[in-house]
Amino acid sequence: MNVQITKSVSAQIGSPNGRYLNVRANVPFNPSSTVVIHHGYGGSIDSPVIKRLSQVFLENNYAVVLPNTQNSLNDSGGDIASFTFSGHASDLLNVCHWAREQRWFTPSSFDLVGYSLGGFSVINVSAEIPDVRSLFLVAPILSGQFFQEGIEAANTGIMKIWKQKGALSFTNDQGKSFNAPYSCWNEWLDATAQDDAEKFRGQVHVITAGQDKLIKPKHVRVLERSFSNATVDLASIENEDHFFSRQPKGLEDWAKAVIKRTL
Repeated sequence: MNVQITKSVSAQIGSPNGRYLNVRANVPFNPSSTVVIHHGYGGSIDSPVIKRLSQVFLENNYAVVLPNTQNSLNDSGGDIASFTFSGHASDLLNVCHWAREQRWFTPSSFDLVGYSLGGFSVINVSAEIPDVRSLFLVAPILSGQFFQEGIEAANTGIMKIWKQKGALSFTNDQGKSFNAPYSCWNEWLDATAQDDAEKFRGQVHVITAGQDKLIKPKHVRVLERSFSNATVDLASIENEDHFFSRQPKGLEDWAKAVIKRTL
């Protein structure tokens, strides 16, 4: 389906810390649904996974809202050394409030998509927004503890080295390098979305990658159990990595199939 964008909106949204975040919305004529797609740690709306998912939702007549959150590698304010789980979720909540004030917003059909650490924020925010219909969780991280376990599983001994050096250099899915201070774990390890997951009562669609060392099988089982009041379906693409870069259409095909069942 080819859907023509009738409106492309760019906005700057203020936050309690006095800084700002940039948001973009692509809106078709008379959208049937609205979705906010949230990137992960060190990401942006130009992350390959975000761009691919955005296109799928737009082709299915969604108004697509794309935030560049603060303290990441994008054009919003802040510094990645100051990234926090709570700040990432707070930015998403501000964007959702902004979207709900727009004339093209569809209150009866509002969905959230979270990729990687964006999944944590989506779960967190779902407890604060009453009209969210569905969550799409793509390789989601449920807590800081699980994030640490995944990093250690992918790179044995890295946490000890990280602590000794005080900071390590990482590269995001757009090839951009950044330094991450170990001190961030003071906030990260206490972060969890399990209680928020229990409050959600809509539909939850989860996809993981078979070769993704960041998301361990036990993490997925805990995630499913945490949504005790929701309808959850799980899918996995074998021989795929955390960036869903090995199979060109696997992620898109999953999203299309779920949207078809949802609409």
